Amino acid sequence: MSELFQGKGGEGSRRRVLQLGFVVLVLAVLLVPLVAIPFAPVDEEAELQELSPWPKLVEDGKLNVDYLSEAGACFDDHFAFRQQLMTANALVQSKLFGTSPTDQVVVGTDGWLYYGSTLADYQRSDVMGECMADNAAYNLALMQEYVEGCGAEFVFTIAPNKNSVAAEHMPYYLLEGEGMRSADVLRAKLVERGVSYVDLFEPLSHDGASLFMRTDTHWNGEGALIAYDSIMDALGKDHEDYRNAASFIDGEFVGDLERMLLPLCPEPEDFEVYEASQRFSYANDADAATDAFICTKSDVPSSEGALLMYRDSFGNALLPFFATEFERACFSKMIPYNLADLKEQGASCVVVERAERHIDFFATDPAIFPAPVRAVSKPVRSIPSDATIAAKENGPYLQVEGELDPRYAAFGSKVYLVVTGEAQEGVWYEASRMSIVQDESVNDFGYRAYLDKSALPTENKVVRLIVDSGDAVVELSQLSIEGDQE
Repeated sequence: MSELFQGKGGEGSRRRVLQLGFVVLVLAVLLVPLVAIPFAPVDEEAELQELSPWPKLVEDGKLNVDYLSEAGACFDDHFAFRQQLMTANALVQSKLFGTSPTDQVVVGTDGWLYYGSTLADYQRSDVMGECMADNAAYNLALMQEYVEGCGAEFVFTIAPNKNSVAAEHMPYYLLEGEGMRSADVLRAKLVERGVSYVDLFEPLSHDGASLFMRTDTHWNGEGALIAYDSIMDALGKDHEDYRNAASFIDGEFVGDLERMLLPLCPEPEDFEVYEASQRFSYANDADAATDAFICTKSDVPSSEGALLMYRDSFGNALLPFFATEFERACFSKMIPYNLADLKEQGASCVVVERAERHIDFFATDPAIFPAPVRAVSKPVRSIPSDATIAAKENGPYLQVEGELDPRYAAFGSKVYLVVTGEAQEGVWYEASRMSIVQDESVNDFGYRAYLDKSALPTENKVVRLIVDSGDAVVELSQLSIEGDQE
């Protein structure tokens, strides 16, 4: 009997050893992603996003109370073999099940990929409000007025989301919404405000699937050519027709969506390049179309004119066409747009291109240029309000901004800043209108103006905030600035 119990005891001990060994093995496997971080670093270029840095336990002499959550975010971005595991998971989900492990990429049919951030437009789940759209159009009209006042031509265009003009490969379970897109709401306001707008939706919709890259967010060479032709036609410029020109295939192009989905084994896609559109050279430190600020010089003897283009990543494929066509050209991704570039570059044409998913930018971040002076002779009534006004130095400007009191700022109101000094009568400046996004709410009754300091009184200024709603002109607030303005 004692031997039997000993046997049972020995078997129990072995079982406990095996159980303990299993626990140790599991813990060791779970620790590998952490302890192996120094030996298996993440390739940040393959991430296409900014990775979280390792947090500091003490910041500015104070204990960082968010240390644990920030450390968790850092681990999520840097754990060992992260990209290998993500790639393996993405291969299984996209190839076998036609789904995506990341909300940034939508896996469509026939190998097509779409950008997840465009779903709000596609499904009409977050359509720009009429007031925000009017703010955007209003600011673009002021921008156009300034450009034309400097003797240059102005054109604005929207680069459509891929699923706005080539939606036939979207997955069946993501249904397109009904009604107007944000771009439709803005387009109507642009017409009302007289903004020179080039509609790319119509020409790109005829055969959208052949004009956009299969694994990239953007149009292909032919789609970019259609956009280029449309913009040049709107400018009234004769330009070269590349449709029958010689071209070659860049077989090394890797789509941004493909790289997001499969960071370690992306498959390249053919990109058509028109040889005749490559006749230019870089005139500054830039060396690629993806750089933030690029100046070019055309190698074509007959080229003429100077171009300033504010653009985003859709402009990468546009750049060779415009750089070849214009004698000199500058392409800027810097935001907010600073129209000091216009005079610095001596541009004769200004083109503004913006992706459809980012058109609210024109309402939330108005361009930098001197606020226009207006001649206003209407009587003004001062009333108490909750409006705010603040000022700060910004290079050659006094930047004045704040929020209106919506009780006295009707839809479409004009906002003025009247500046007076000890020996100067009031000068009326018209401000850009601004939509202020705070968390998940939007206040469409903000404003901002850049006042040229060289034209302001040198000391003891008073800035009065005045709103013209059409029915009445009221002063909502004022700001006194004492002393010299350096």
